[in-house]
Amino acid sequence: MSTHTPRVEATLLALAPCLAWGLHGAGSVLLVWLACLGWFSQGTLHIILIGWTAALLLAVAGTGAASFRRWRSAADPVEASDLRAFLGLGGIFTSVTLGVGIALAGLAAVLFVSCTGAK
Repeated sequence: MSTHTPRVEATLLALAPCLAWGLHGAGSVLLVWLACLGWFSQGTLHIILIGWTAALLLAVAGTGAASFRRWRSAADPVEASDLRAFLGLGGIFTSVTLGVGIALAGLAAVLFVSCTGAK
């Protein structure tokens, strides 16, 4: 049983995509850096980045779906007058925008060659 209040849960749902976006950026930089140091090949790096991106996109999609359910269960979801509906709508917005950002950053990391001239 959760000990969080609905306000805390809604806030965490709205902030989770931000955390995933930051983790994706930092993790991708770390993985590319390790590949440039010779820890693994370019092909292995691409496979790891695809998995990393997919895992975080799934997490963002889950928080977006939970935020959507929270927004729809509010008293008047069109107005978003109460805090629950407002935070649900914020969670939907951050999930969509940062999900697109994660997808595009993951695509760029896979399409472009890393470590050019770094050795």
